[in-house]
Amino acid sequence: MALSIRNKNTEAAVRRLAARTGVGLTEAIDDAVSRRLAELQAIDTDDSSEALAARRERMRRSLDKLLADKDPTLILTDDDLYDEVGLPK
Repeated sequence: MALSIRNKNTEAAVRRLAARTGVGLTEAIDDAVSRRLAELQAIDTDDSSEALAARRERMRRSLDKLLADKDPTLILTDDDLYDEVGLPK
């Protein structure tokens, strides 16, 4: 099966990776993709309580940063958006 890479930056990066690791282009791509898939698989299967707590903490910090400079009165609640029977205002 053929694969055509039309992005010049991606092509250059693959060539640099192949040169630095001393392998061919196909092997460099195979290795990079395999490593990334392994990382994603590890994330998907890591459901330990510590991992979940760490993920929750990272999300909380990100949300805190996002909201740090926002006016709290600009945040809408359900009461602001919906009437007493649940229809949009």
